[in-house]
Amino acid sequence: MKKTLVASALAAIIAAPAVYAVEVYHDDTNSLTVGGIADVRVVSSHGETDMVPGWSRIFFTSKHQLNDGWSAFSNFEWSVNPFGNTKVNVNTNGQFSDSKANFLGNRLGYVGLGHDQYGQLSFGKQWSVWYDLSGGTNNAIGFDGNASGTYTYNKSDGSFNGTGRPDKAIQYRNAFGDFSFGLQFQLQQNEVKVEDILDGNAGPKAAFARATPNITVEYQNTYGFSATYAVTDKLNLIAAANTGELTITEDGIQRDETDYIYGVGMTYGSMNDGLYLAANVNKNQNHDTDNAGRLLPESVGVETFASYTFANKVRPIISYNILDAGDEYAETYDKYGTNDEFKRETLIVGVHYLWTPQLTVYTEGRFDFSDFNINGPLAGKAADGEGDAFVVGMAYKF
Repeated sequence: MKKTLVASALAAIIAAPAVYAVEVYHDDTNSLTVGGIADVRVVSSHGETDMVPGWSRIFFTSKHQLNDGWSAFSNFEWSVNPFGNTKVNVNTNGQFSDSKANFLGNRLGYVGLGHDQYGQLSFGKQWSVWYDLSGGTNNAIGFDGNASGTYTYNKSDGSFNGTGRPDKAIQYRNAFGDFSFGLQFQLQQNEVKVEDILDGNAGPKAAFARATPNITVEYQNTYGFSATYAVTDKLNLIAAANTGELTITEDGIQRDETDYIYGVGMTYGSMNDGLYLAANVNKNQNHDTDNAGRLLPESVGVETFASYTFANKVRPIISYNILDAGDEYAETYDKYGTNDEFKRETLIVGVHYLWTPQLTVYTEGRFDFSDFNINGPLAGKAADGEGDAFVVGMAYKF
């Protein structure tokens, strides 16, 4: 990869949403762009049908040219609920909850410095280096695969364990030849209460506290790494890892554990031109939760995605995803007198029509083949999961 291509790669990381942004100001040293997405969808899930805002958002990016090839940049992005505080909300899995939605929610907010040769250093809430690996399969519009360890704790944004959009993150990125990498350090000592973790999500909030005496989870600093090798112009191989220390409180007794996840993946082609393929596999410990909110001692996750964009701009998609907690799960929770099993398995199929580069009309269906068996007082929670779901909607980028 030539130096100019390295610069292009870093620029894409700095302003990822700029493909549908409008430059509202530009001079010799400064630029400001504004953009967003208005996504409206009708979702049928768990016996209910409702209109929801999807991944509507608005963002601002800026860049300021400095001396000697350096530049400063910033990116601020908020999720938007244009429908107001509805009684029934839906998360990206198509599950419903009774929580009220705010009109604006913080998605990204970071500033940094960049140089074509010396790389990029950024500070704030930003996409994780783990997402370099998992983002390739996160291309269904209506549903997430939910097996890559990105959005953990029943669909939080991965902010406190560093794998989604981490809070208080410091990142360094650079590229040499066909190789690029990212390093991440998350500064935090946050105690996360169970009710705060699941608030606003469709997970069984009350059952979390009853499922286990793990009432609070206190996270320390987290660390992440990613590496990408461009084999060809179309084929990329990616490896990534993330880890952090946490303290779990059980009935007033504390124990220290390690949250880790590592994996490999690949992408081939372009989403908007012909064949596109992506896959990743990961192994993790104390990183995600089951439907009742209990930590998974160990699990293995696989996400896959395939699409083909025809000349007429019709794009069929298919995605298969599985997260298997294995035997360690049953052994861990056997102390409660149960013989539990957890395997999250879904198939997503759909069709997107790229009416224009800015407007996409889509329909998707999710089929749930999960196994979640609980014996004892939590037996009723076995039915709480992804579930079969159907969505139709349109996304307008501006």
